[in-house]
Amino acid sequence: AMQYLISPRCIYGTFLSKVVSQAVFILIVLFEILVLGHLLFTRLRLRHESLFVEAVLSMALGACAWVALLWTLAVASILNATVGWFLIVALPVLCFKHVRFWTRAFLQESVLVHKSWRSPTVLLTWFLVSYLALNFLNVVRPFPIGWDDLGSYINRPRLMVSYGEFIFSMAPFMWEYLSSLGFLLFGYSSVQGATGSMLINWMAGLLAVLSVVAFGTVFLGRGRGILAAVFYYTLPLVGHFSFADMKIDNAVFMWGTLAILSLFLFLFPKRDPESEGEPVRNVRWMILCGIFFGFGFATKATTIMVIFASGAMFIGALFHWSAFIGAVFLVIAALAKRGILGISDVLERVSGNP
Repeated sequence: AMQYLISPRCIYGTFLSKVVSQAVFILIVLFEILVLGHLLFTRLRLRHESLFVEAVLSMALGACAWVALLWTLAVASILNATVGWFLIVALPVLCFKHVRFWTRAFLQESVLVHKSWRSPTVLLTWFLVSYLALNFLNVVRPFPIGWDDLGSYINRPRLMVSYGEFIFSMAPFMWEYLSSLGFLLFGYSSVQGATGSMLINWMAGLLAVLSVVAFGTVFLGRGRGILAAVFYYTLPLVGHFSFADMKIDNAVFMWGTLAILSLFLFLFPKRDPESEGEPVRNVRWMILCGIFFGFGFATKATTIMVIFASGAMFIGALFHWSAFIGAVFLVIAALAKRGILGISDVLERVSGNP
């Protein structure tokens, strides 16, 4: 093979044009879904004592809203770059109050960390950030490299943008509408558009990691949940979705995790030390739970497993612990009746005897 000399100036220039530009694009998308989601979050009259948890829930809700908006544009056959850039500019203007709130939070809020630099939590955090960054660099490429994203998860958003209208294979409110933003804003035949769309699917992995940390923050305390997030993101299957085959399973996990978090916030409210009696459950957390489960199920039907599990927990927490067991057996019976869960198949795999 022939050898070439590439100057450092060329390398750094390429890094700025290919990598930094995409990082700025992903930050813009994150901020867009954050401010729109926080608008809807406050309209539901929901607040959380942790600003970090509120931000994660707002971003997930904002992703739902963006999916619904892009679906509407596709149905109206006005899915084009002009309308896309109009939304990018107009939505922060409409959410100006929340733009100001989060800008002030980013500039003024501080997080005190009372840990040594040798603390396992600090080292795991650096490892997690480094792994996310490494996966980001791997996804900066001009085209998909996996069968699933090349044939489906990146291909279908690209086809929809090329037609400029609704296509049947994207009938539900699915994450792929958000994936189409790269193609929509930069062109469905451009390298910038393809890389941007794939990186939005990488962004789903970032949101999944944040959802795990948020769960740990709520139920274990601030700074907890980092180890769980590392365990999740270093799973080989999750890694495959985060740097190779840019699928939507991380988005499904994120919505499912935050749906269960919302369910738990409803079922197990914190007691106000100044008030007497039992804490009051806020039914709006259940509304948020339903929204997340709905968009997760629309994106991939395997979310039904998480919905069944949360339903069993819901019944057990509301009535009696024995009701949880009954609900689990009811789910197994329903799946077996439909032929989805074959009891004989399971026993065959356990015993090895056909």
